[in-house]
Amino acid sequence: MFSVFATLGDVLFAPRLSPSGLDVQQGAAFAEHALFSRAPRLQYTGRELDVLNLVFDLHFSFCTPAEEKKKLETMLRGHQAHPLVFGDGSWWGYFVLERLSTTFEQCSPSGTPWLISMQAELKEYTGDPAKPLERPAVSDGAPSLAVYPGRGSLLSLATPAAGGGLWDTMRTAVSFAQQARGIVSEATDLVGLARDVAGAGGPFEAVSLALGGADRLGGLLGKAGGLASGLTDALVACLSALPLEEITIAVGAAGELAGLMRDGAALASTLGVDTGNVGQTLGQVDACLVAGSSCLDRCAPVLQRFSADVAARRVQEA
Repeated sequence: MFSVFATLGDVLFAPRLSPSGLDVQQGAAFAEHALFSRAPRLQYTGRELDVLNLVFDLHFSFCTPAEEKKKLETMLRGHQAHPLVFGDGSWWGYFVLERLSTTFEQCSPSGTPWLISMQAELKEYTGDPAKPLERPAVSDGAPSLAVYPGRGSLLSLATPAAGGGLWDTMRTAVSFAQQARGIVSEATDLVGLARDVAGAGGPFEAVSLALGGADRLGGLLGKAGGLASGLTDALVACLSALPLEEITIAVGAAGELAGLMRDGAALASTLGVDTGNVGQTLGQVDACLVAGSSCLDRCAPVLQRFSADVAARRVQEA
């Protein structure tokens, strides 16, 4: 959710929007010379242009399919070359969007697209040697940003990033946010199960379920709070290097998340003391977790876009 699969110009492929298939075609060109009474002779003339075929699905559960489709159509009609940079910092060159195929798999009764399957064909663009295109300051394949792709992503990179300063700091922020998201989700599932048990008339069983083991509710909320504090510190460091309003918003959301996790942990610690209000206490903890998830949602666009800019070196430290 917080990382980047690849960027093509200003079009960002986040993990949930990353291709389910990526086909790369490379070739060599040969001229055929006819010979008298002999088989033709081949002469190598150069390499062919690379062609990439990307297949991906746009579903309303994680994006607005019509909006994402429109972005690609705008790029196609702009007939311009764009730099292709992957989230690990690898530079693939300039490409044009040559062909776009769209299949409407599911629509609402009113015709609103719910699921769109798309295939994009990219062709390498070499340009005019006399006027070479500007190349982003990428790292030639050395990972510049640790990425944590979502389910279905083709990449699974956990290689430590090279470099330092702003790049390492943003990588750290992405890591903290991703881990916090997983722990908040786990704690939410645990609280939901405990509430079901309490609602069925088993408050003691619910308390045992919630508090049993170091990795249960209290431990999870403590970990989430620590990660939220780390995320806040990393974003504050990024803000000092790049004083942007978007990062300021993310800093506020991360700080709010840390406070919510502290409140949730404090509530969880009372479960074993006051068993008469187990259901109510679990409900309050659940409210903290829901609000915390909302804070991470507010951080996501900032981390995602900023990560893409860092990977392509479109931002510089102040």
